[in-house]
Amino acid sequence: MKRFIISCFLTGAFFVVFAQQKNNAPVKPTLHSSIKVKAKSYNDSIIIRWAPADAWAWVLLNSTGYTIERTDFSNPAQPKKEILGTVKAYTLEKLKTSFGRDDKYAAIAAQALYGKNFNTGIRQGNLAYADQAAVLKDRHAFALQAADYDARVAGALGLKWVDKNVSSQKFYSYRIYPAGKTQGIIDTGSVFIQNKNVVASVAPEINDAIGLDRVVELHWSRFQEEQYSGFIIEKSADGKNFIPINTIPYFSSLPDSSTIGKDTVVHEMVDMLRLNHILMDSVKANYTNYYYRIKGINAFAEWSGYSKPVMVMTRDMKPPSTASVGKPEYLNKRSIKIQWVKDVNEPDFKGFTVSRATNVQGPYELITKNILDKKINSFVDENAIEHEENFYIVSSIDTAGNQAPSYPVMGLIADNTPPATPTGLKGTIDKRGYVHLSWNANKEDDMKGYKVYFTNNENQTVSQVTLEPVADTVYTDTITLKTLTKNIYYRIVAVDMNNNHSDYSPVAKLRKPDVVPPMPPVAGNVDLTAKGVSIQWMQSGSEDAVGYIIFRSEKENEYKPVARVRHQSGLSSFLFTDTTVKALVSYKYTAEAIDEDSLHSARCNPIPVTIRTLPDQPAISGLAIAYDNKTKKVKLNWQYKQTGNYFFVIYRAAGNDPLGKYSSTGSDQSEWVEYLNAETGTIKYAVQAVFRDAHGNTRLSEPVSIMVNSSR
Repeated sequence: MKRFIISCFLTGAFFVVFAQQKNNAPVKPTLHSSIKVKAKSYNDSIIIRWAPADAWAWVLLNSTGYTIERTDFSNPAQPKKEILGTVKAYTLEKLKTSFGRDDKYAAIAAQALYGKNFNTGIRQGNLAYADQAAVLKDRHAFALQAADYDARVAGALGLKWVDKNVSSQKFYSYRIYPAGKTQGIIDTGSVFIQNKNVVASVAPEINDAIGLDRVVELHWSRFQEEQYSGFIIEKSADGKNFIPINTIPYFSSLPDSSTIGKDTVVHEMVDMLRLNHILMDSVKANYTNYYYRIKGINAFAEWSGYSKPVMVMTRDMKPPSTASVGKPEYLNKRSIKIQWVKDVNEPDFKGFTVSRATNVQGPYELITKNILDKKINSFVDENAIEHEENFYIVSSIDTAGNQAPSYPVMGLIADNTPPATPTGLKGTIDKRGYVHLSWNANKEDDMKGYKVYFTNNENQTVSQVTLEPVADTVYTDTITLKTLTKNIYYRIVAVDMNNNHSDYSPVAKLRKPDVVPPMPPVAGNVDLTAKGVSIQWMQSGSEDAVGYIIFRSEKENEYKPVARVRHQSGLSSFLFTDTTVKALVSYKYTAEAIDEDSLHSARCNPIPVTIRTLPDQPAISGLAIAYDNKTKKVKLNWQYKQTGNYFFVIYRAAGNDPLGKYSSTGSDQSEWVEYLNAETGTIKYAVQAVFRDAHGNTRLSEPVSIMVNSSR
């Protein structure tokens, strides 16, 4: 059996290196190995054992041999270092003369070192490297195993040294390294030991003995107090007289981790094999006690004592054939009848049990108090579970207790009664569009859950929100808030385990948070008069509009509110008049709508407005007239003092003629005189102040008149 698992890559690389050397190609050393060393004291001597860690290193060291170096610490102040000697593997001739023909471990060593039958089946071409690497790995493993099992063979393989020139209780260190140059790097092995009386090997222990069907499975730890290279396993029928079941020490190889993959079962088996040796042994009969014990051999070819015997009994593990179960039959109330057929009745067949579960995967609960006689082929379950599925398994049982379960079959208790209509449905909607619904739980035992429905219009058919029934009494829905509808309506339906549906619950009307601003008003007719500006505004088309803000700007983009107007339901427009405007000034008007959630619309397109005419100021009052008939002089007097750049215009008319501009005078005057020559009849006068700036003009004063008589 193989003792070590060696990397195929490294051993294959060994052959590649030599192939390159043969072609005289320069090779940089890339191989790296080491020498593993152990030592054991016997008071009168110390035995050192070692082994190369890799197959390629073993081949090279068989040629160079090993140098044994010792450092004596008898005088700790002045340790003494010396070369004890050099050893290498025996030649084939020396092996033949040193060992008998029947020495099996010597034969194994000779075959590993010099045999030819290891080379059978080598493929051609590049594939030969892999085959040669595998062969070399086998030679290495068999050689190390033979050295562990026979002390003389260990020496013949150049893997052992006995140092008899030692003192009791003193400390020594040993170094083992190649006796000549080698390809690659081989690290020196070393060990430190105190020479004292030999300690007896601790006996191994068996962890577990499992009785199967005429097969015993033994487990014992790979990590015993003593490191063993192999084991002899012995068996007894009475616990006293033991017989070995193997002649060559048994050692199970470590598992290949590449086989694990994702298989959980394989993973568990590999983990168990990493920690334990496992041996399978067949026995003659079940229900018989067997006893097992083991002993181990270490790297110094020393056998331990026997472990404590363990007793194990195997038993019949072959289950009977399964029963074929028909479709369960509902009888009444909570009774369901199960029937089955079993075609084969084994000699050790005993009877049946029936188990029930509410899920096809289980867990299943036994519902038969005792094992039913093998002649019985039916059973009535009088306590079937209401409002749920009932799954049944019929198990066939033999006298050894082995069971063979049937395939599950399903039975139902008829249920056509729907649950009660749900109550208490309510909800809220936040500004992110999350709808939080809640309702009262139904009291039925067979409730499966609730289906949620909605509509945007109370008079329309509802649509289902949930794909499956909700088991809880709360539910969160998401909706968009950017719609023209202000409300959403929800209803729920209760569903039981048999998919019976209740009536719809009463509607829960929920108000959506308003995140959509209203439509702005639109400017219509604009009327300009000397008294101000009048604008007809078309009201917003949004249902929730409650008012409007009118803005005015005298400077670019500097809008200020000038009025607030309430929305008037049933009207299409409203009139706004601004009497605070000034003539010859350019204004812009715009407006926005406000809804009942205080959201403001965008502002409508600005309307430019300019009043080109100036309003008339009040007429000059107190105009007086006087006429001197002798001098023919007419004199007008008035009082008018205003700031601004203005002058006075005199209006005059004779008889029934209309007043017309006649003369003018400066703003610093308050009277005006005219001489009449040959005119007769009635003459009327009026005065008006005319401004040269943006103040406008006064209206004409009340006319005054005189009668001129030509006879005088």
